[in-house]
Amino acid sequence: MQFAKWTVVVLGALCAAPLLATQAATPVASQPETKSAGWLLQEVKAEAQTIEMHANRLERMAKDSDTQWVQFDQQWNEIKPAQEALQAHIWRLEAMSSSLSAQQRKALDDSKQAAQQISARTRQLFKMIDQQGANLNSSSFRTDAQTLVKDAQNAARAS
Repeated sequence: MQFAKWTVVVLGALCAAPLLATQAATPVASQPETKSAGWLLQEVKAEAQTIEMHANRLERMAKDSDTQWVQFDQQWNEIKPAQEALQAHIWRLEAMSSSLSAQQRKALDDSKQAAQQISARTRQLFKMIDQQGANLNSSSFRTDAQTLVKDAQNAARAS
C-alpha cells in the first residue's frame, strides 16, 4: 500500500512539472496593463455579484424566524472572502491608475466608492452575526442586508 501511494505522488509530480514550467516561463508583466486592468474590473464585478447573491440570501433568511445562526454564518463565510478579494482588486487598480483609460478610471472610482460601502456594511453585519444573542431576524439586520445588496449591485454595475 505504501508503494502505491508513492507511485501516485511521483506520477502526479511528473505530470504537473511541464505545466508548472510553462507557467513559470510566462512572465505576468508581459500582459499589457490595459488588459490587466480590464481583467481586474471583471473580477471586481464578479466579486460584487457574489456578495450580492449571498446578501440576498441573508436578507431572505432574516425574514424567516426558523433560520438558524449557522445559516447566517455560512452566508457570512461566503461574503467575507469576496469582499476581501474585491478590496484587493481595487487596491491593485489604484496602483495602476496612471495607466488606466478614462473609462477605466471612472469605473475604478465608482467601484471604489461602492467597495468602501460594502466594507463598512460587512463590518456592521459581522458585528451583528458575531454578537451573542443578537436578533438576526430584526428589521435593522434586514435593512443592513438590503443595503449590502444595493452596494454590491452598484459595484457590479460600475465595473
